[in-house]
Amino acid sequence: MDSFKQKNLIDLRYIFLLLVTSMMGYTNLKAQPFVYPKRMVVQFSGMIKDVISNAPIPFAIVYVDREKRGTVSTIDGFYSFAVAQGDVVLFKSIGYKPYKFEVPIDMMGDSYFKDIYMERETYSLDTITIYPLPRPHQLRQAIANLDLPEDMVALAKKTIEKSKLDELTKATRYDGNENFNQYLKNQVQSYYHYGQPAPIRLFDAFSWAEFIKSLKKKNKSFGSDKDGGLGLPEY
Repeated sequence: MDSFKQKNLIDLRYIFLLLVTSMMGYTNLKAQPFVYPKRMVVQFSGMIKDVISNAPIPFAIVYVDREKRGTVSTIDGFYSFAVAQGDVVLFKSIGYKPYKFEVPIDMMGDSYFKDIYMERETYSLDTITIYPLPRPHQLRQAIANLDLPEDMVALAKKTIEKSKLDELTKATRYDGNENFNQYLKNQVQSYYHYGQPAPIRLFDAFSWAEFIKSLKKKNKSFGSDKDGGLGLPEY
């Protein structure tokens, strides 16, 4: 009987020692920090294009997911920046769906080239009703206070007056823009000789050349007679 108790006591000591050893090993394993495998840094480059038209996408945003580093594509759609093996790179541009690409972890070399083809994004906007006034009940008050002609005769007179004005405008030599340009030219000419006497145009060779050109234009418009005259109209 004593031998049986002694044997059980030895077994309990063995089990206790085994538990203590296991707990110590677990504690040491937990205390050691996890060491990530070393990743190689590579130069990631390529072109960003439209998947349908194959046209380059300029000024697209390219960055590593969850990190504050990236670049922007050039006007030709080219991008290039440093990444690490296994990084997830996001490509974003207005009007296109975001594109995600993971740099291969088992790639070889110090550079990696990849063309990215992005799809266009279709946006659906809700229908918006725009009213002329902030509140619907204000529309009645605005209609009631609207200044309308008393009858159709007054409205017709206003329309006829406007038509006459348009006809007179067509008959004028210059329109509004030409009159404004001519006014600016006159102002510039007056400022050009500001503070000094204006030159006499009678002795200006360029003025005489313009005068002769204008006479020739008038001669062509009226036509010359058989005697070589200016062919001015008779009254």
